[in-house]
Amino acid sequence: MEKQKKHTKNNNRDLKKDSSAGAFIKEEMVKTLDEKEKEIADLKKLLEVKDKEKEDLNTSYQEALSSLKKALSDYQNLKKRVEVDKSNAQSMSDSIILRQFLDIVDDINLYITHMEKNGGSSPFMEGIRNIYAKCMEIISSQGLVVQDVKVGDNYSPLESEVVGTVIGDEDNKITDIVRVGYLQNGKIVRPVRVIVSKKQI
Repeated sequence: MEKQKKHTKNNNRDLKKDSSAGAFIKEEMVKTLDEKEKEIADLKKLLEVKDKEKEDLNTSYQEALSSLKKALSDYQNLKKRVEVDKSNAQSMSDSIILRQFLDIVDDINLYITHMEKNGGSSPFMEGIRNIYAKCMEIISSQGLVVQDVKVGDNYSPLESEVVGTVIGDEDNKITDIVRVGYLQNGKIVRPVRVIVSKKQI
């Protein structure tokens, strides 16, 4: 009987030990669980921060990409504009030189006309005519054609430049062509100069 009491006592003591060990383990598990929950909460916060950073970075990237595309578009437009301006400047320069050349050709033609009216026919005149023919070849090679304006046509301010008037039966009829005009690609390079009629009032 004494032995049984001792055994029960030992069992109770072991149970108390087991119970306090279980409580300790339980307490440690609760602590560990709390720590893990805190770690998870911290990780969630960190993830939110990283997501925000990623979103901000993506926004910055999109803004930078948009700015780069705009800058590239502006550069391409500027490049095209410079090319057009360069081409226009070249055309204008060519046109000025061409008009000056046409003035010289006019002078040669006037000289030939004057000499022919005065019966001038000589090897020298043949040479002048050859020079005039070569000048006309150059003019033609540049795509220039003489304006189709004739005596008797109605005067058009878009096609002709009036340099004088004479009294006539009708208004605005071309009575004389003082200087021929030229077209290049359908555009007037130099307008024809004309004299037009005006009715006497």
